[in-house]
Amino acid sequence: MGALRYLAGAALALIAVSASAEPWQRSRDRLAVPAAGISFPAKAATISLTETGEASRKGDGVDNLAQYKSADQAVFATLFVYLPAYSDAALASFELDKVIRQHLGPGPQLASSGVVPVGGVAAGAIRRVYVDAAGGKLATSFAVTKIGHWIAVVRVSGPMARRAEVEGALDALVSGLAVSGAGAVEPVEELKVGDCPAPATKTAKRTQLKIEGLGLGNDPMTRMLIDSTLAAGLPEKGKEKEPPFPPSIADNGRRPVCVRERVQVGDNVVDMMQAAGDTAKPTAVIGIVNDAGKTIEMRRGEMGQLYMLRLHDVGRTANYGAWDRLLTPQQVAAVLQGNPKAAAVSSETVYKADLTFGTNVYVTMGR
Repeated sequence: MGALRYLAGAALALIAVSASAEPWQRSRDRLAVPAAGISFPAKAATISLTETGEASRKGDGVDNLAQYKSADQAVFATLFVYLPAYSDAALASFELDKVIRQHLGPGPQLASSGVVPVGGVAAGAIRRVYVDAAGGKLATSFAVTKIGHWIAVVRVSGPMARRAEVEGALDALVSGLAVSGAGAVEPVEELKVGDCPAPATKTAKRTQLKIEGLGLGNDPMTRMLIDSTLAAGLPEKGKEKEPPFPPSIADNGRRPVCVRERVQVGDNVVDMMQAAGDTAKPTAVIGIVNDAGKTIEMRRGEMGQLYMLRLHDVGRTANYGAWDRLLTPQQVAAVLQGNPKAAAVSSETVYKADLTFGTNVYVTMGR
């Protein structure tokens, strides 16, 4: 999905899938995504469930949505329950705020913002309410929480004259969220973000990873396999069965970040961030590309000074191999625009709703 996913919820909800592929389960007065261990009430204040479906990866159950509406359809809500490869509720909230300010103008004003309880955790979700959006006609709101590796977003909108109804529906859905299974709500804080200097960088170059003394051949096929495997991320010792999801630089809002530069990609501005105080040779630099979990990441490898370039999305990560330094803003923009000359995908890791995963390695033959 693009940068306007938050605003497209009503249209997306009309794309319902067949019952056999439906990841949502309705039981009495509850609506659940069993794979995520998350459920919601089917009725919340003045709104009731009308549609369920999937936003992408149809049939895989990793990108799920549900639509609620009031009796007159003036107040409406969309739930998103999705599995991003780079998961952080504070970063998701940051991007949602950008989308609302940029695309629900003129004049959306932040009326309230803070953390609220969800799933038995006191600081479980970030909650925000905006007024006077769409030229003073709309009240809109959202709450976002991280549960296991999953992100759940609740958004509710309606006429300004019915702001209280909008907030009441939001709070009913959030307070009614329940968690089961192995997943747990991760405590969250609002993102603490500032600016940090970005040193002038030369153009980064793709490089081959070298592992000496392991008895591995030096032929192109072996080198490509080494490069792709390390770019995908190796599991920690003793955690071979854990999916190779990367750690977030923001730690779900508990660690401050700073914006080192801003990259223009079409009509979208991507904030390239790193952990605050990690400015000399940062461990990782990331950019949130859209409000659907798409994130570009440059992470320094544990075996040297090279940076692994990855593009994370819902349920998948594309690996672009190792680079000798951080990419320039121009290079980042070219990768995000899909320029094949900028970077080639060496492998792709795909995740399923049950957290099993597989990696496809791509080989280019010839010159």
